[in-house]
Amino acid sequence: MGNKKLSIITVCLNSKNYLEQTIKSLIKVGLDNCEYIIIDGQSTDGTLDVIEQYKKHITYWVSEPDNGIYDAMNKGLRVASGEWVLFLNSGDILYDRCFDLLEVEGNADVVFGNANIIDDGNVIGQRMAQPLDDIWKGMPFCHQAAFTKRTSFYEIGFFDISYNISADYKWFLAAYDEGMKFKYIDRIIAGFLDGGISSRYYEERFWESIRASFDVVNKNADEKIIEKVKRDKRIDCCLHMIMNASNRQEDINEYLKAKLEFNRISIWGAGIWGSRLCSIISACCGIDHVVDSDITKNKIKICNICIEEPAVLVGYSGLVIVAIRNVDNKIIEEIKKILGPNAHIITLVQLATDVFGNQVDALFRKRYVVSE
Repeated sequence: MGNKKLSIITVCLNSKNYLEQTIKSLIKVGLDNCEYIIIDGQSTDGTLDVIEQYKKHITYWVSEPDNGIYDAMNKGLRVASGEWVLFLNSGDILYDRCFDLLEVEGNADVVFGNANIIDDGNVIGQRMAQPLDDIWKGMPFCHQAAFTKRTSFYEIGFFDISYNISADYKWFLAAYDEGMKFKYIDRIIAGFLDGGISSRYYEERFWESIRASFDVVNKNADEKIIEKVKRDKRIDCCLHMIMNASNRQEDINEYLKAKLEFNRISIWGAGIWGSRLCSIISACCGIDHVVDSDITKNKIKICNICIEEPAVLVGYSGLVIVAIRNVDNKIIEEIKKILGPNAHIITLVQLATDVFGNQVDALFRKRYVVSE
């Protein structure tokens, strides 16, 4: 196909209603010095008619059965010849080819940026790239906003087709672990379709991301990284069990009743975690107060309990659960000052690991090979 600056690859299956949107966005930004590759999984809904309509803009396409999305992406990689590769799913749109920066960042292996979340052609949100240091916690950017050197796939390997949803995360994690150079650019590169496969299968994506972390970290000789990943993923899994605790409420309730021996409970933080804990705890234990330092939340109700200002807890002698995911010692000390000398405080992470830590440890031993 001849060497180009950029290979854009779209994999699709029965997506006639979305593929045209992607193709039109590429025509709009221009396909000069690009090759456009479509790997179709033998669609039967009219997708091939869309491909035929725009075939003059398509460098290569094939329609045949495959073994899932990552097998199709690997097929695209095998025929690609560009210096850089970008994957766009059906329904995704490209805003910026970033040729100027790709030229400047020629020594980088991955150049990534930000993305819009789109639905029915409208922007409904943004996915801003997160610090790369957080990559062990999860995918810090979406693949639609990441340009990758094609040669990098031949160094790291292609996508692992034993994954259904998170093989791209595993690949970028392995690239990071191998010391490949990542470069962030502060641009909106693409828009990705809300409700894509990884959005619809949240539970499977979560556990696949845990598996990916262990698959990569178990090959890493750096004990500090291994221990950090094990610790962070243990916390993530315990919190995941709280967030999805429909069949585990008794574990939390028994912990609060028996182990802590508190019948009076208040919750500090009225965000997503505060709301979740309210729905679990209020079924068995009375909740005295839900407080939040954000005064705009005052008088709003969660679980039929009005959110109050922190001052209501002055001198409180019950248990206060701090329902904040990342809480530091400074915040805890500020809470203690408000509560006074009789303060009894437990953090969300402490609650989660106390209740579910043993279950998660057993699950890790059974499901993953974890270096000791």
